[in-house]
Amino acid sequence: MIYTAAEINSAGLGTASQIAGIGFQLHTPLSNYSFTNQRIFLRHTNSSAYTSNVGPDSTGFSLVYAGEVTFQNGDWQQLAFTEPFQWNGSQNIEILWKNLGGNRLIPAPLFRFTSTGTELKLAYNGAIGAFPTGSVEANHRRPNLQLITPMSPEPAVAVYPGDGGYALSGSRLIWKSGGGCPTSYSVHFGTVDPPPLIITGQTYPWYQPELEAGETYYWQIVPSNAYGTVSLPPVWSFRVPELGQLCESFENELPPGWLNPGSWDFPPEQYYPYHGTKCAQVRAGAAGNLLATPKLQLTSESTLEFMALSNAAPGSAGFRVKRSSDGTNWNEVAILPAISAANVWQRFELDLGSLAGQSYHLGIEAYNAGSGSNPLVFLDHVVGPRPVGVYPSPEVSISRRDNGFRLSWESPGGVTGYRVFAADDVDSFGEEALAELSATHTFFDVPTGNRKFFRVTAIY
Repeated sequence: MIYTAAEINSAGLGTASQIAGIGFQLHTPLSNYSFTNQRIFLRHTNSSAYTSNVGPDSTGFSLVYAGEVTFQNGDWQQLAFTEPFQWNGSQNIEILWKNLGGNRLIPAPLFRFTSTGTELKLAYNGAIGAFPTGSVEANHRRPNLQLITPMSPEPAVAVYPGDGGYALSGSRLIWKSGGGCPTSYSVHFGTVDPPPLIITGQTYPWYQPELEAGETYYWQIVPSNAYGTVSLPPVWSFRVPELGQLCESFENELPPGWLNPGSWDFPPEQYYPYHGTKCAQVRAGAAGNLLATPKLQLTSESTLEFMALSNAAPGSAGFRVKRSSDGTNWNEVAILPAISAANVWQRFELDLGSLAGQSYHLGIEAYNAGSGSNPLVFLDHVVGPRPVGVYPSPEVSISRRDNGFRLSWESPGGVTGYRVFAADDVDSFGEEALAELSATHTFFDVPTGNRKFFRVTAIY
């Protein structure tokens, strides 16, 4: 790749300077995507473009980086050189990047580029089983580039989990450089805000914590390099789902208990999942494509949270959430905002407290919210209420009383209270609870009246 002195000057670097690192711009997000055994070389050149075939000859180049390269999330990815390069301020710069890792990762990253027109300033070649040694024709699709001069680092950017969201058990905390090419990080982590310091001088952008179900955690990353340390980095928080909560990142085919009337796909080779190695995807039509959870038991504290991404223009892909007691007939619960940016994972959260005391399949329906072609939509990291059966419900017995009858039960353990429901339909809980009782109550007296179906649920 060739970048001319005139281009570097117009970008704001007008005099000779040390170059401490580079940045490339990803087109689509990646998560913890690593390449081993990478080599990056720089040199001065008087050539402003390639006029013949180009081969991977590093003669005359300076080795500025050797090691592993990891991409996190989308947009700009920065890499601090192991050996800075001294630019003379007048000549053009040529960059040679050798991928000696030996494996082709699927899917391969896609980079944003700017066409150089008739001036050919990029050459690329690949081979199976060995590093390519032959020359290739140059082209005009040159990647967008940052040349980073010595500076103090900027605050890190949280990649996973998102601030205020969920982290699934066993997950890493992942971040990336926010600018300035940090070379090390201090990690603060714990259940208090601000979190305590646990690691200093770490060079890789992730941390593997031990997480407890139902806990809220706080974390803070302090980037450093030879030129300074971030003084006021942000503190982020996340929650861990409680034991038994619905947690799905679609690592297999359609998960057990899920319904797929909207023909969502779970391909073996996935594009850029938010968590793990896979996610669900669909080409969303105007009528909508529904993917539904197992039947869930809803409480006043219940929420549904999921991550979604589309490569279409902002506003093209929307979501509706629906409910069903039988998995066939669906009623709308809410219309969520359309995805607001292309190729960016976006968190959606819906309060389900209005459905407390009832059990439903919850359908996530992606649809074409725009006027163009049907957008490709990706779904991942769904967290919701406990499935029916995970909540132990008390077994209820009925006995006659003088002016009615009594519902009685034994505590299943660990409850904080009970709700009693009455409905005309055996499959319904009714609109609202007939009564809400404390954990010490194990009976409820019902006066004589019309025929009803009664149900007692435990509150946890």
